[in-house]
Amino acid sequence: MKTKNILVPLTTVAFLVWTAGCDKKNDATVNVAPEKPKEVAPPVNAKAQSLLDSAKSLTGEGKAQDALAKLKALSGEKLSSEQQALATSLQVQVDKLLAADAKAATEAAAKVAPAKAAADAAAVAAKSVKAGNPLKPGEPLKVGDALPDLATFGLEGQMPDELKGKVILLDFWASWCGPCKESFPVMEELHQKYGSKGLVILAVNVDEKAASMKDFLKEHPVQFTILHDATKKLVGAAKIGSMPTSFVIGKDGVVVSLHKGFHGKESSTQYVAEVEKLLASNVASK
Repeated sequence: MKTKNILVPLTTVAFLVWTAGCDKKNDATVNVAPEKPKEVAPPVNAKAQSLLDSAKSLTGEGKAQDALAKLKALSGEKLSSEQQALATSLQVQVDKLLAADAKAATEAAAKVAPAKAAADAAAVAAKSVKAGNPLKPGEPLKVGDALPDLATFGLEGQMPDELKGKVILLDFWASWCGPCKESFPVMEELHQKYGSKGLVILAVNVDEKAASMKDFLKEHPVQFTILHDATKKLVGAAKIGSMPTSFVIGKDGVVVSLHKGFHGKESSTQYVAEVEKLLASNVASK
């Protein structure tokens, strides 16, 4: 008996193979990745947020000193990234307000009536016993000028008993001045090293509020003389335009050098060289 050959079309074979593959897929186990747990935001520091809100409001009202106090109160508080960004932004705005206030105060002090300015200058010239050119109304204190009688400017603070025959570093500074934070440690080193040899450092603060000056000194304590020019009479008469500005004055009471700003090691080296040279000189106060 002969076997018959059965011919199956190729399309039928392909269909059967495809159907078998689908059955296997349907039998396979489908693995679903578990959902990641949602991140929970850390709780907001309510105290810090209250301080930031107050600082923002005060900054908008132009009350720079009060806003600065709020920002300082944030010290030690844990801030979120958003709070830190806000604090940084507010600090920049407050610094600009403080700088504008200081500029306005300096300009206001410079607008003294001509007659009164002339009278003040005459009084300073009459009382001065130093060599050099007297401070002229409307002109800045400069090299070659005689240091005016500081007692005539109503400065707050304890003035040294005797300045005659001393080498003097007269520095004008403010609590909002960044470079002043760098210059103070350098001046303290000068005081410790040369104070007993005849150097006197007079740091004249120009802040509107004495509280701002005291807060700065808590963070940067020094032992040299601190004076407060609350009325802006001295800073206005000397035409001080930037902080810090310092003058080195010889034993004869004449301004020897003028330093605008503080430039780190460069300024420190210049101070040391000038002070040592003047202390070694035999020039006496007249």
